[in-house]
Amino acid sequence: MNLKPAFFLSCLLLVTAAIHSHGYAQEKKSELPYAITDTGQDRCYGVGKEIEFPKEGEAFYGQDAQYSVNEPDYKDNGDGTVSDLVTGLMWQKTPESKKFTQDDAEKYAKGLKLAGHGDWRLPTIKELFSIADFRGNMHTRTPYIDTKVFDFEYPKSTQGEGGRPGERDMDAQYASSTRYLGITMGRDKSAFGFNFADGRIKSYPLHATRYVRCVRGNGKYGENKFKDNRDGTVTDDSTGLTWQKEDSKKSMDWKASLAYAEDLELAGKNDWRLPSVKELQSIVDYDKAPDATDRKKRAPAIDKVFELTEKESWFWTGTTHIENGGAYYVCFGQALSARKMAGKQINAHGAGAVRSDPKEGDPKDWPDGLGPQADEIRINNYVRCVRGGNVKMQKEGPKVEDKTGQKKVSRFVRRLDKDGDGKVSRREFDGPSRAFDRHDKNGDGYLDASEAPERSGRDGGGREPRRQQPQRIEKELEVITVGTSGPTYNPERTRAANLVKYGESYILVDMGEGTARHLSEESINYKSIEAYCFTHHHLDHNADAFSILPQAWSRQIVSPVIGPKGTKKMVEFLREFYREDLEYRLGNKGSGFGKLPSPEVTELPLKDSLTLAGVKVTCAEVPHTITTFAYRFEAGGKAIVISGDLTYSENFIKLAKDADILVMDSGGIIYKGDDPAKIRRAERGGGGAGPRGGAKEQRAHASISEVAQMAARAGVKKLVLTHFGPGEVDEEATQKIISRTYSGEIVFAEDMQLHK
Repeated sequence: MNLKPAFFLSCLLLVTAAIHSHGYAQEKKSELPYAITDTGQDRCYGVGKEIEFPKEGEAFYGQDAQYSVNEPDYKDNGDGTVSDLVTGLMWQKTPESKKFTQDDAEKYAKGLKLAGHGDWRLPTIKELFSIADFRGNMHTRTPYIDTKVFDFEYPKSTQGEGGRPGERDMDAQYASSTRYLGITMGRDKSAFGFNFADGRIKSYPLHATRYVRCVRGNGKYGENKFKDNRDGTVTDDSTGLTWQKEDSKKSMDWKASLAYAEDLELAGKNDWRLPSVKELQSIVDYDKAPDATDRKKRAPAIDKVFELTEKESWFWTGTTHIENGGAYYVCFGQALSARKMAGKQINAHGAGAVRSDPKEGDPKDWPDGLGPQADEIRINNYVRCVRGGNVKMQKEGPKVEDKTGQKKVSRFVRRLDKDGDGKVSRREFDGPSRAFDRHDKNGDGYLDASEAPERSGRDGGGREPRRQQPQRIEKELEVITVGTSGPTYNPERTRAANLVKYGESYILVDMGEGTARHLSEESINYKSIEAYCFTHHHLDHNADAFSILPQAWSRQIVSPVIGPKGTKKMVEFLREFYREDLEYRLGNKGSGFGKLPSPEVTELPLKDSLTLAGVKVTCAEVPHTITTFAYRFEAGGKAIVISGDLTYSENFIKLAKDADILVMDSGGIIYKGDDPAKIRRAERGGGGAGPRGGAKEQRAHASISEVAQMAARAGVKKLVLTHFGPGEVDEEATQKIISRTYSGEIVFAEDMQLHK
């Protein structure tokens, strides 16, 4: 048969195009479908400091930096994409600047058209983890990704406010397509994500928003192919790594784990090592979870070919978490919180999470855990060793900086100094503002080592452990915007509610739908809620009273209830309606409905001020579609005012006079895509009929110009806007209008955001 050369050329071009269309770039260096890239760590660490590369037989020998494998190799394709020449994956170079819920992230990825490709997807957590660079350090503003090839920006923090993702510069969580099979924080369906600002894998609620960086190609990446070698080892043909089938049988600290790995002789081999964080994460089976809702998938997150001493196991890696001095570990059991719910520890982040712990010490020094979710500290973890993978031994690394004669850095400064300038600004400080002022001896707006409020104790990374000895609680009046939505469904927000906080006590103001869930997520005990207040009885402000009040009563917790006319009738109805349910639940506690005291109900207006948990409470009636009251809370020299829903009100201006914080109904807010006519009306001071309403509707809410006038005339220091409808708030346009009249600080509130 005489075939023309042109035919062969055509075939070759077709094959080449087919390979490229599936993302397997011709330049892919590794033949392995699941090549594990190096972490990037090139320095060695002891406890709390960098050290020279240890020699064999010395303490801390055999850690991540001393082994090199599959050095990352990226190619910027010049078309908005980056090819990973090790893994065969192609990445979106520049992520979207906005955040997405889980469902929206998956839709966005599926619809992405970029560089002529339409087969983009949301990466799995294993794919996302492949581009992590563990030279990252939040304190030095070094992200956990190679910024020479990938675009990355830290989130813009909201004027120093703490709270949910998107409000802190450390909240650079990126979404994966890997959904957790169990339940986190007691009730959340969630999905895994990686934080490129602080270097951890955690599981986040599906309704929470995260950034997205899409991927395409190599559909086999992350798929393991284990083979039991019948000699105490297991080989993964997808990665080329060979694993110890059993674990270490006992838990140990990090230094002992390194020594265990270096001393191990198994199956005739003595070149075993403590795996890097990427190597160990590669054997997580995200199709299993100890608390999976599907019983068939209920198991530790690891293939059954491996043996576990404990089902709820955490395992050390050889990788140091540079910014806190601890070491990384992988959870094959639940990533637990120190907090409990119904007597059982909460699964905070899901089996398969990657976190870090101090390298040595006593876990009992952290009885309350660490971090916002009170992550449990387990300094003694198990070990599963690895070998192979074309690893190369590194005998030395970069020169260790000589710090002889340098002033010792305060643990306090090291913990909070986010920008690496050697001191803590007011924005970086995580305590009460009065405490900052007390320690800032020279009044320069910073705390240096000489002014730092040091405490005893060490966690290997400069963080002070929370011990069990009694501590004096600094009382400062604060407010948490629990729910920030209006009556129209908003998938990113829950409905109206606020928590006034003073020391360890709370006053709950309104209970819109979703309030009970948020209180549960944050483990806020009903015993700490000293009173319940209602601004008015619209559904978006009181719906969860039908859950919260009976729940509290069923636990024999009866706190005062304050609100406008109708509040007493509502409380009486709830008690009678749930009488049988309460009788049953109280009976299980050896009590009964007859022994349950009736809550003290105060219907507004007040003749005199009230005092609740040391907080002075006054109120004023404000104009709305039904009888509505605004509240003023005063304690510790501060005042917080919560408006409820209202139109322009002289009465309200008097109530809010000189308040430190005003949580304000923003019914007339500007949204992106709004009709220009509405914006012009807002600029002139009109509008404000409703969250997105027209001029013909009954006036229910102040326009944004009227909000500015009330805040300015009251002289409030900080204006916290809340009560948002669906859609994206045009913060720039809104702030422009408000700032013409009001010169104080403006905050666009988020759910569960703390304001102080």
